[in-house]
Amino acid sequence: MAARPPLPIRRRLQIALAVGLVAVAAAAYGTFTSIVELFVAGGAAVVAAMAYLSLLSGHLADDVEAARGAVLAAGPDGLLPPLRSGTRPLAEVSELRDAIARRLSEVASDTDNRQLAAVIAALPDGVVVATPEGLVSAANHGGRQALGAGSRLVGTSLFGRLSRASVAEALAATERAGGPSAAKVATVDGGSLPVVVAALGEGAGMVLVVRADDPDAAGHRAEIEMDFALHDVPPEAPAPTETTALVDLPCLVLDTETTGMDPEVDRIVAIGAVRLHGRRLFRTRTFDVLVRPGRRIPASASAVHRITDSMVASAPEVAEVWPGLIETLRDAAVVGHHVDFDLAMLRSAAARHGLPWQEPLALDTARLAAALDPSERDLDLAEIARRHGIIPTGRHTALGDSLVTAELYLRLVPRLLDRGVVTLGDAIRFGASAKALVAAQKATAWGRR
Repeated sequence: MAARPPLPIRRRLQIALAVGLVAVAAAAYGTFTSIVELFVAGGAAVVAAMAYLSLLSGHLADDVEAARGAVLAAGPDGLLPPLRSGTRPLAEVSELRDAIARRLSEVASDTDNRQLAAVIAALPDGVVVATPEGLVSAANHGGRQALGAGSRLVGTSLFGRLSRASVAEALAATERAGGPSAAKVATVDGGSLPVVVAALGEGAGMVLVVRADDPDAAGHRAEIEMDFALHDVPPEAPAPTETTALVDLPCLVLDTETTGMDPEVDRIVAIGAVRLHGRRLFRTRTFDVLVRPGRRIPASASAVHRITDSMVASAPEVAEVWPGLIETLRDAAVVGHHVDFDLAMLRSAAARHGLPWQEPLALDTARLAAALDPSERDLDLAEIARRHGIIPTGRHTALGDSLVTAELYLRLVPRLLDRGVVTLGDAIRFGASAKALVAAQKATAWGRR
């Protein structure tokens, strides 16, 4: 069983005051022979409680002062020195200090990125940086002009403008040459673009440099758009177990869109998923496919997810996308809103087509939210998201709902930790304590399976 975290300071104060009040109540039923003795005994208890509060206040002041000194002594890299030797800071102060340390590290990184951005922006040559999947993560003015980008380029696909095959061939040439190499890459409109291509490292992406025709041209502007977080990948991690800490948990947040709500007769029309690790969302690590269901999509279902028969007419069948889905699911817990429905649909699809399926460990954000806020009755994903400060976008699309659910889960984790829910197993059991919701889910067509 996981160790419970220290009680918050407010709770300790409440306990201390309660001790004094209980002592007064006990005194009233004791063997005191006069009202004077009663008040003397009760007063002594209150004084003891106040002394305890004073002791806590002293420790708190010492810890805050130690943390303040550490923050003021932070180096240019954002690293904090240790607190004074021999101190054992209260948990709340330690958590605050750790949060400050993380933010200082981010600020140091932001400074480095700003300096790098200034250098790339000043170059007269066009520079475009992309992930291995071709997602553009940075581009200066020259790069945007070379690719004919009239609006934002970062976050869009390089292969919307350049031939995927010709870019792959240019990257292969850099590997053979052992470094950057000149190439002509084909554009999607049948033209070509002379570039210098460099690999960022195995599996890290690429840089394309386009020589400026006139380095002194008056039209050059020192500007850049960038988001290097697009290159981040989830860390390697073992398959999760119930003992895996939530802060270290590899997750796949999953959602399906379907022809209806009965796994026996209905079919999947879209699958969306996004990767999480601990408290971090990897927005570029997604799975997003339309699926040909093999039956007509009812108008009632299309009214919800806006997917029509014509949209999936040429989509792959579920068996064709299954290997990619299973690879995405590998070594991750599944998170979803009413996730048992999505798992029931996948389980039925596997059985129907004879596909491999291994039941994953899973967390239901609806159950977690219901257990954390038992007085709340509206458990719709959008409503819970709004209560947690999330503006839901892309609702009732598989990937859109996955992203909203991922944001919600990240906000639920700190609240779970505050309640002593620290492992995956703890969270599964905590979610099961939302008995009214669990009963309602089990009464559905998908919950009875």
